[in-house]
Amino acid sequence: MANLTVDQAAEIDAMTCPMISKYGLGTVIRALQLGVGGINDGDINTAKLADSAVTTAKIADANVTPGKLSEIPFQRVGKITAAGAATPVILLADTDVPAGKKAYVDGVLIAINGATPWTDATGTKLSLVDNNGSPVSVLDVAKANLIANAIINMASTGVTLGANIITGVGLTAGKGISVKGDHSFAGSDIYVTIRGVIK
Repeated sequence: MANLTVDQAAEIDAMTCPMISKYGLGTVIRALQLGVGGINDGDINTAKLADSAVTTAKIADANVTPGKLSEIPFQRVGKITAAGAATPVILLADTDVPAGKKAYVDGVLIAINGATPWTDATGTKLSLVDNNGSPVSVLDVAKANLIANAIINMASTGVTLGANIITGVGLTAGKGISVKGDHSFAGSDIYVTIRGVIK
């Protein structure tokens, strides 16, 4: 291919830059590859590129709903107090899980936010479960591991994963996730972060 003169390069630049800005580089390159002698609006099907072809109605929130997406990622953070541990704290609401879909948890971070371990004569564990009437377990953390300033994940010592997490079948359809203790405790607050997908 012959080298372009400065004047020729300037002419191509003046001709293509506005077209690239308006129609995109790919369209202009395709037009050049097809051997279009001069690129002008008549060479391009503007009906397919016009602003009216991409309307707000087509990209509105109503048309991009959780029920229409194949996978919905989530990340939630909640705080549970030792004294109120017997009352579940909702991390992922049932309304966040469309009917017929399930939550799949692939990450959990539990952080004891202080120097006081969880203690109680009766309580034995902290649990993440789904919100079903007969809850499906995400995981349990033994009280002995809820110590001062501990950082716990799904692979930590003292963590027992639920069967549905191990086998990857997901939790109960249409149900979210909560954290709770099996009794009230004394100790520092705990922050729980969960992440995963709904599908």
